[in-house]
Amino acid sequence: MISVERVTEIVEQKLAGTDCFLVDIQVRPGNRIAVFVDKDKGGVSISDCVSMSRYLEQALDRDVEDFELEVSSPGMDQPLRNLRQYRKRIGREVSVLLLDGRRLSGKLLDADEKKITIEEQSKQKIEGKKGRQLVVTRNEFPYEEVKETTLVITFN
Repeated sequence: MISVERVTEIVEQKLAGTDCFLVDIQVRPGNRIAVFVDKDKGGVSISDCVSMSRYLEQALDRDVEDFELEVSSPGMDQPLRNLRQYRKRIGREVSVLLLDGRRLSGKLLDADEKKITIEEQSKQKIEGKKGRQLVVTRNEFPYEEVKETTLVITFN
């Protein structure tokens, strides 16, 4: 079976020096390989995927091991997996599921090597005020506390 490490090495060689980056590689039984790439600015084009697919086809030997290959960008509904994905989405609305089961939604304000920062808005009853007031809260979460982060897709 073709290893994730081998495919990762080939993909990283191809992506070196570009604004594309590796998000995930899956190798399923039967050598069904799925490669997910993203770009720092803009989206991954079909020509980006075709180029990566051809590069992998040439680097892997079908005579030694047959395989099925799929190269794509991660879907909008897929969880964010690495720092470059988080940084690309700063300013966007995200949903964060924490390991303790809480789910929070808000604007992604920042992401660094250790944590993400989310700005939540909620209406709360404040003593001495009439009605519910808009309250903005900034929350920081270390990656170790985050189970998954997904984009909130809105249609305007």
